[in-house]
Amino acid sequence: MKIKIFLSGIIIALIFSISGCGDSDKELKKNAKDFADKVCRNIEIIQKLRATNPADSLSIQKLQEERQRVDSEMMVLSNEFKKKYGDKVKNPEFIKEYRKFLNESMLDCKFLSKEDRANFERELKKVDSAK
Repeated sequence: MKIKIFLSGIIIALIFSISGCGDSDKELKKNAKDFADKVCRNIEIIQKLRATNPADSLSIQKLQEERQRVDSEMMVLSNEFKKKYGDKVKNPEFIKEYRKFLNESMLDCKFLSKEDRANFERELKKVDSAK
């Protein structure tokens, strides 16, 4: 459940924090895939943290450091995205296209729960049916 809330928050924050549309679908897909890869990595780390013995402080510390690093990388990607695409984020068609690419990319994540995967599939169908 925490992962679902986390993913929803990340996606919503990214959509509202990004500022624009790309020169091509190919570049926008790449940006979505790069961000989705970081989100997926974050999910993997969270799952490993949950599975780690609480007494194993060294492993927990390493995983927490890795999570902080991935969070920083996600922030860098988000900031680069803002600079790259400008004011086009206000365009609803851009948001739909980006969400589609992001949802497609997230479906490649092998660490998604069944519920999260179903949510991404549902969102993808929603975007596809809106065309």
